[in-house]
Amino acid sequence: KNPGVLPHQDRWDSMVGVLVHKQLPSFAALLVEDALGTARPPSASLVRMLEKQPVLLRVSLVYTLRRVADANETRVEQMLGAVVDIANAMEPQVDFIASLVKLLINRPKLLTHRIATAVVTRFLLPLARTLAAAHVRLLHLLDRGRSHLDAELLKAAAAEAWRNGVREDPAVERAYARLRANNPELSSALVSE
Repeated sequence: KNPGVLPHQDRWDSMVGVLVHKQLPSFAALLVEDALGTARPPSASLVRMLEKQPVLLRVSLVYTLRRVADANETRVEQMLGAVVDIANAMEPQVDFIASLVKLLINRPKLLTHRIATAVVTRFLLPLARTLAAAHVRLLHLLDRGRSHLDAELLKAAAAEAWRNGVREDPAVERAYARLRANNPELSSALVSE
């Protein structure tokens, strides 16, 4: 909670004990299920732990990025759904959002309908309401990944982001300018009501 301040030894021992005995087994279960091809949703207790433990959230984001790279649609849907529920913890994790979008732009075959829907509508759009960095990355994905995204998803996501996304950051407006310039067909979706 206090960056740069070491916790008291008893507190440190307790934190490490909780991590090893309660939290890491949850991740081990996810890995075993992946290996067996059975993907149950992450437990509610794991999701609560992600919000409280930034290190555990970081591990889960790296795990999720790996599942995206492996095109594991079911696990991607589950993990992004769990992480978006704790959106307030995502602000320090904007580099994950950038890595996710970069991966999908560089490997557009990963943009299957299920992964695109999970990333765009269930993850980036909700985060774009409060995080300018997520809003910019969403627009970047819509622009650069447009040839691999369903046209209806593209238009609906652009319109919803326009109506509900955070707009105070000048980077958001620059991203909209690029999106309009590269996608004139979206202009009608990007108008104020």
